[in-house]
Amino acid sequence: MNWFQRTKHWWIELDEIAGVATIARRYFVMSGFDGILTMVGLTVGSFLARIDSPRLIIATGLSTAIAMGVSGLWGAFISERSERKHDLLEMESAMLVSLNKTRINQIRRQAIIVLSLVNGLAPFVSALICLTPFMFAGWLGGIKTAYYLSFALITLVIFCFGIFLGKISDEHLVFSGLKMLMAGVACVAILWMVEIV
Repeated sequence: MNWFQRTKHWWIELDEIAGVATIARRYFVMSGFDGILTMVGLTVGSFLARIDSPRLIIATGLSTAIAMGVSGLWGAFISERSERKHDLLEMESAMLVSLNKTRINQIRRQAIIVLSLVNGLAPFVSALICLTPFMFAGWLGGIKTAYYLSFALITLVIFCFGIFLGKISDEHLVFSGLKMLMAGVACVAILWMVEIV
């Protein structure tokens, strides 16, 4: 059995015993979407404030992305650990036996780590994607191009999240993507209104 087959077998077992796939999808979308909308706030706010320093935007964006990542990872770890410990205790109570040294407990621990990583990495990675143009602002011909490219990436990532959800719920993919984009549009509209008040 090669590495890919072992990993696939492990993932199937993890999902069958701990129901990881559904929760991981939910964490991925919710936390990734949080990361994207936070970057909408940062980039649109910076654009409206006419901030022309890529370094300032990168520093602010990276520190925000790291904070979101740590918060997501730690929050998921604490909540998943508590919930899964509670479930294990209920199972032990019903079976009248300790499950500490069983495969079930091993899978429970692995599920906590996997879900914590998903919840922590999703907002960090999605935020990082949106910051990428500012890292190459000099090569792109200036800060204005970096802003526009970042807005395009934000739009694309939000739309992709919508398509991902549409595929899961068997909805029309484009319609699902557009529904997701409405949140981004609403966020931009609110920021613009705040700016002109």
